[in-house]
Amino acid sequence: PFTLQQHFANSPLRYSFANYGKIPYGTILAGRVFYFPDNGIMCNKPEQVILDREGDPDSDFSPIVLVDRGNCSFIRKTKNVQEIGGAVNLVADYRDNANPENIIMIDDGTGLSVAIPTIMISKEDGKILKNAIDSTMERNKNNNLIKEYVVLVIEFEMDKPDDRVE
Repeated sequence: PFTLQQHFANSPLRYSFANYGKIPYGTILAGRVFYFPDNGIMCNKPEQVILDREGDPDSDFSPIVLVDRGNCSFIRKTKNVQEIGGAVNLVADYRDNANPENIIMIDDGTGLSVAIPTIMISKEDGKILKNAIDSTMERNKNNNLIKEYVVLVIEFEMDKPDDRVE
């Protein structure tokens, strides 16, 4: 939605990557964001979840699943997202005004089977995304209802790629 574009153009998402899973450095991923309010914490694999292609921005189906932090390990959440077909696990923090760049999501010892990246975002940014997902029906200029989807474009880049270990 346009209001979401405006918000994040002025205030980009702050984030941190988990230290497990495959981070596809050097790539750009565009995907529709899914959130399941009945299982937002994602500690249990949802029984009947369909990540449909509707609203996906390109031919490379890359669903991004937004989950809430808490109640189980980050690895467990990521494995559940991976099992339902998610390409990225996007974790919204539960603490107010916490900077996700200062949070380290660690491997609990079972992360070798995780093949997707996990990204932590702030509680506030998570709430903005959830609200946008909830209100995907918008009116166009002709007052017709149209369905919009929340899509994120994630660029996986190294901060300082200089061929040196620091």
